Amino acid sequence: CMNFDITNLGSPDEEKKNGTKLQDDQVLIIVDAIEKECLDFSDITRSPFILIPTGLIASGKTTTVKALAEHYSLVVVRTDTIRAYLEKRGYNLTRTVEIAFHLILRVLQQGHGVAIDADIVQKEDRDAIVKLASELSLPIISVKINTPENVILERLDDNNTEREYRGEEAIKRYFE
Repeated sequence: CMNFDITNLGSPDEEKKNGTKLQDDQVLIIVDAIEKECLDFSDITRSPFILIPTGLIASGKTTTVKALAEHYSLVVVRTDTIRAYLEKRGYNLTRTVEIAFHLILRVLQQGHGVAIDADIVQKEDRDAIVKLASELSLPIISVKINTPENVILERLDDNNTEREYRGEEAIKRYFE
């Protein structure tokens, strides 16, 4: 599942609407499939908490999540993986966040901690995570990734990555 090409997915805040629209009854089928094919439960200990990185696009959230998830034995839920999974099967990406929340809930209900590798810039998404943590009496640990602007701009201008937008334009679109 992690071998999907995710370089052409576009920015996370502009979910693609082309492709087949997922129907309500298909969402949980997709959640089941992603849980089986993409989530790694090996060597996971029961350390229930929610880890959320915050930071700008290209700030190193994924790298940080990977290291912390490994250290604290957390299951990682990545919206990039969900997008790649849906896109490879011809679905549009409009329900990516909903699928992520289903996966997060399943991981937590099984007693595992979860690291959320996603841009959680929408207030309603942050509120939903806080509500879920409260209902399950779990702590949320937020890690702020404060990468220097010149490093972010270098990463966004890197010609070795395919991005729809580069440099400052990518940052501007990230906040739209």
